[in-house]
Amino acid sequence: MNAPLIKLLLPYLPRHAEEDGDFFSVPRVELVQHLMTAGYAQDIADNTLEMLENLLATLATLNPDALQQGEWCFFVYQSVLR
Repeated sequence: MNAPLIKLLLPYLPRHAEEDGDFFSVPRVELVQHLMTAGYAQDIADNTLEMLENLLATLATLNPDALQQGEWCFFVYQSVLR
């Protein structure tokens, strides 16, 4: 995997409002489509996302329940001490 593929995905990744606790998700198929629109073959797009999903899931940054539903949604860790 190379950096241009990851950089291409950055604008399409899900966002969240940390203060409000709002979560947004992005369908995996949408991320694949963005890579394919940029000229990458579907197998390259699928393999790239699978590798990123494994990495981000291992780091506990992607919500596993959303991921099982085909959605990318990042966890927001809030401090319990305020």
